[in-house]
Amino acid sequence: LSVSIMLSQTHWETAVYAEDTWSYFVGISPPPDNWNQLNYDTSNWSAGQEGFGYADDDDNTIIENTLSVFFRRTFNVSSLEEIQSLAIHADYDDGFIVYINGIEILRSANMGEPGSQVTYEQTADTDHEAVMYQGGAPEAFVLYPNEFDGVLFAGENVLAVQVHNVNATSSDMSGLFYLSFELSEGATYYGETPEWFYIPESFSSSHLP
Repeated sequence: LSVSIMLSQTHWETAVYAEDTWSYFVGISPPPDNWNQLNYDTSNWSAGQEGFGYADDDDNTIIENTLSVFFRRTFNVSSLEEIQSLAIHADYDDGFIVYINGIEILRSANMGEPGSQVTYEQTADTDHEAVMYQGGAPEAFVLYPNEFDGVLFAGENVLAVQVHNVNATSSDMSGLFYLSFELSEGATYYGETPEWFYIPESFSSSHLP
């Protein structure tokens, strides 16, 4: 007796692009504590395309030399049940922390222990160079439903990122981030993935604090 199991097909779509318009705040002073939460009012923030930074010619929005920059963009989820996994693609110089609805979901290894507080004037532990301007692909991080359960909601959500420099005299700074979803067959809500899009063959089981 042979039994064939049909696996449902899935596909990836991108919900947030670096080239979208984001609200941003240059870290010359601390942002409000709730800057990364959905209900925060960004009317007094600036607006611009990612990347945010200076030098390297990879910045759509050039900012002043700074230790940190904070930026956010809302996105909509029509059906949680159709999301099989999510991916963050990050190209950065030098370190970052990513939040969804105010909850940390990911940080670079040079920004301290996951979940630990990072002030606006904190620096990255080590230098990290962006790669997209050199023709490379951004780093990819994948999360599964158990890792964003209680973080992602049906309706409006907010993706928020803080990027930190390695020191005050650093010659460059970059922050480009993309959010994509693996969706069930037949579900179409977002845009096409970028041409460089990839999902790593292996990754750690959890990026959560």
